[in-house]
Amino acid sequence: GGVLTFPTVALACQTAVQVSQLADTDLTAIVRCEMLNEEGVKCTNEVFGTTLDVVPTMFVELQGSDVSRVEEQWRTLVRIAKGSLKQTYAGDGDKLDELWDARRGCYIAASKYRKLVADKEGVPRAGPPIDNVLLTDVCVPLSELADVVDATETDFKVANVPCVMCCRKSTTNHP
Repeated sequence: GGVLTFPTVALACQTAVQVSQLADTDLTAIVRCEMLNEEGVKCTNEVFGTTLDVVPTMFVELQGSDVSRVEEQWRTLVRIAKGSLKQTYAGDGDKLDELWDARRGCYIAASKYRKLVADKEGVPRAGPPIDNVLLTDVCVPLSELADVVDATETDFKVANVPCVMCCRKSTTNHP
């Protein structure tokens, strides 16, 4: 597996949709496809000290007993990811775990991020607790996924509310 970075959350989502459409035929080794938006990467870096580029990042896990087949599927994924900024492949489990640490810690990072930023900026803590995280689950047609995610992120930015996205794109219940 590995990670791919993108200039926009919409482009990352468009790639995830293309990947999901090929998951049962050409990309059978893919078992997970997840994403952090720019704010998700930023807060994870801040809270956990990771050093990911602060751009939308797609995390992909590939499995298989035939290493050459898995590597070929990664190359296919990279070809699909037109417009991606950087592609980092992890051929072994330890390297993959290192890359996925940011995604795994996103929820915890989101819950600590606002307090951390408020403390750094000296913002008073009046009002509701600042460690609350709103969890949502959405269902949209694949053809509209990129636009919906992009519009949601824009709405949060306009409202001046942090929008930390830790997304799992799924259309089936693959193992």
